Formats: sequence, C-alpha cells, structure tokens
Amino acid sequence: MRCLYCACDTTVTHSLEKVDRYLDALENELSLVTDSIGRGRLVNQLHVGGGTPNHLNEPQLARLVEIIERYFCIAPDACTSIECNPRRSSAGQLELLYGLGFRRISFGYKI
Repeated sequence: MRCLYCACDTTVTHSLEKVDRYLDALENELSLVTDSIGRGRLVNQLHVGGGTPNHLNEPQLARLVEIIERYFCIAPDACTSIECNPRRSSAGQLELLYGLGFRRISFGYKI
C-alpha cells in the first residue's frame, strides 16, 4: 500500500502492539548485525525516515533511540535527522525529538 502522505510503500496500523513487535524485530536484527560487525561502532550520521517515524508514540520513539544507542555509539557531533508528518507533530513531540538527540527534522509535503 502506498502512503498517501509520502508515497512510500507502507503498512498502515494504529495498533501499538504491532509497532512494539516491529521494534522488537528491529532490535533483534541490530543484535544480529552487530554480532557480525561489532557493537558500539561510531555513527556520524543517523537518518530515521520512511513510514513517518513520528507515527510512533513518545515511549516508542524513546525506545527506538534506546535500541539504536544500545548497539551503536552516536557521535556527539553526529548529523541526526528524522522525517515527520506535520499533521502528527506537536510541540511536545518536537521537544521530545530534540531531547532524544535529533537536530534536523524533515517535514515533507504532499504533492
């Protein structure tokens, strides 16, 4: 299915449990990958996008960053960005994203 906002292929869900299972699977995959390449590798650039990451609720966004930081070392001066749907953004969410270390936010636009 195509996202009507960004035109990416996506799965639409409002199920918190499905998103939590996705985060579980992501953590498992990062564990497998870093078992091969080594944990704690330095990341100088992090871009979280596709599927409108700000669809995740605040605890899920925090968990996403915790998972990434568990397996990689984000450089203090890393370029960190996230794609957001402005219709799902709030001042509180933007403050959370800043607190989680994101310094660039891309607000796409509907063509």
